[in-house]
Amino acid sequence: KSFKFEFVYGHTFHTLYELQVQLMDYVHWWNPVRPHGSLDYETPIDYREGWEQEQSEKELTCPSPIS
Repeated sequence: KSFKFEFVYGHTFHTLYELQVQLMDYVHWWNPVRPHGSLDYETPIDYREGWEQEQSEKELTCPSPIS
């Protein structure tokens, strides 16, 4: 839905090359720059970095299993 609403509607692409270039720009903008409401308005990359940080902190605080 977001892709069609933000990228497709309202744009006219005169050549396949123009479509490819603009699509690449959109994809490169989508993950590092665009905040997502479902991720508490963080970018996917920022959200993942925070999640990875939480996981590494959990590993440090969890006791190791008894063998």
